[in-house]
Amino acid sequence: MIQNRGERVPHKKQIKPRKLFATPKPKTKKERPEWRLQAAVVSDFHRLQDGGLEFEFAGDMNAGKRNGSRAKLTGLKAGETDLRLYLSRARLKMIELKTATGVLSQVQKDRHAALRALGFEIEVVYAKTPEDAVAQCGKLLKDWIVEGETMQ
Repeated sequence: MIQNRGERVPHKKQIKPRKLFATPKPKTKKERPEWRLQAAVVSDFHRLQDGGLEFEFAGDMNAGKRNGSRAKLTGLKAGETDLRLYLSRARLKMIELKTATGVLSQVQKDRHAALRALGFEIEVVYAKTPEDAVAQCGKLLKDWIVEGETMQ
């Protein structure tokens, strides 16, 4: 059958056009992952070092995917703190970062208890935003530096 221009051919089923640029459903606001808090703090610590504050630091990222046997063989310990700060007078302070609603795992609780039993200080920082984490950790660091200056 020949179709004239403008004449509609009936379809058995109405086909809806594809939504190429469909707007996704609004998601509930999720907290930023803890690694984003740590990255912000590390960036700030580098800035503070560049500004003349004397300290060193190192971080761990135990939450990432890794080969368990290799991790054990190379000395990675489950529950290790996120940041270690090396301060004057041979002092070591540690920071564990958590989101505002984050919780310590049992492995972290056990590891922190073992380190505290050896005399090490660990602060758990609960932060709502990376900026909040930077502010809290910066204050801890500055307080610890002042504490070291007042030691005999």
